[in-house]
Amino acid sequence: FQFMGLFHSAENVEEGMKNAGDAVDGTAYGLDEAAKVAGQLAASQVKLGSEMTSSLRGIAGVAAMTGSSYEDIGNIFTKVAGQGRLMGDDLLRMSSRGMNAAADIGKAMGKSESEIREMVTAGKISFKDFSNAMNEAYGEHATKANETFTGSLANKRTALGRIGADVAGPSLVALRDIFNSIRPAIDSVRDALQPLIGETGILNIVIRDLADRVVDFFDALVESGE
Repeated sequence: FQFMGLFHSAENVEEGMKNAGDAVDGTAYGLDEAAKVAGQLAASQVKLGSEMTSSLRGIAGVAAMTGSSYEDIGNIFTKVAGQGRLMGDDLLRMSSRGMNAAADIGKAMGKSESEIREMVTAGKISFKDFSNAMNEAYGEHATKANETFTGSLANKRTALGRIGADVAGPSLVALRDIFNSIRPAIDSVRDALQPLIGETGILNIVIRDLADRVVDFFDALVESGE
């Protein structure tokens, strides 16, 4: 739905969903999580295809490495993408999750950590530099989550979730059509009830009259006490 709003193209929607699926396949993260972040990255001009897959895979790797949620790390990536460059506070957010991103970027770019920090200050580290470095450093790590008990459990839930999505897809479309057909009928019922529940309807007039009587009673009680 997000992709269609951005591109108005079924082909781009299909490609975006494929990028999301390729990025989280074999990881503990779901297609829904990756697709949501992919839509946000696409809005910040991250290109569909290998660039999108690499970014989403980098998010999965960092999330797995730091024990964070996909959405949490995705928020950092989408912020950097929106800015178009990596900033000092982004490094701090990564550091608070136990990761020295500057060192990882330095390794990917063949520079020292101090040089990378100077480049960040000067606004010379692009989103692509950051994303590629994270994918290179940790992209593979996300698929190793099944080596832990909790990771293997999450992988199974994700795999079952994909089956559920296949089953639910047609059913949800059918229910959507039913709900859409019911809406006009509900609107008609609301229109019919206006003489009763509208602003000048009988029910509201009665309630207003009752409220005024209660207010008058307590006002009189207060005045008599004085």
